[in-house]
Amino acid sequence: MSQTWDVDLIVPASTSPVTDIVRLVDAHNTLRSNWSGTVEPAAADRVAYMWWADTTTGLLKIRNAANTAWVTVGTLATENLGLLGMWEQLSKSIAYTTVLLDRGKHILHPTADNNARTFTIDSNANVPYPIGTEIMFVNQINVVTIAITTDTMTLNPAGTTGSRTLAANGNATALKVSTTGWIISGFGLT
Repeated sequence: MSQTWDVDLIVPASTSPVTDIVRLVDAHNTLRSNWSGTVEPAAADRVAYMWWADTTTGLLKIRNAANTAWVTVGTLATENLGLLGMWEQLSKSIAYTTVLLDRGKHILHPTADNNARTFTIDSNANVPYPIGTEIMFVNQINVVTIAITTDTMTLNPAGTTGSRTLAANGNATALKVSTTGWIISGFGLT
């Protein structure tokens, strides 16, 4: 159940008993809903580490420690189990540029597409993935170039930067380690 966003969780003493009860019920339902709704909670209701299920964008967010911003932690889609350590598969037979909802997923280049492909991790300016984001790439046939736009992708352990080639039957994981920095490692990756 979504909350009534204009309800302050602090019930003023000057209201009537009926109003107090209605507001307490609304506040209780708000807490039970784990803050779900189309708009963020009012500034007076925000606290550090509170959750908000943003039903407009389909994203699950948590308030940062300083209580100054929302941090996206995942999607609300029932099929996305990335938060549980399971990887949802996205099969791509085209050149592809990653989006925010690719967090915690693996992008597959399937055997049915015997063409060289390029999968690009978009820049932080376009897609501000949270630090700690992981995206896995799996290539079943031909080669896949894993490219980066304006950010930096460093090959682990070599330390070289730039686009990488993923051989057939290879897999690689890109980990965001700073605002514009990624480390990539894997098998069949050069």
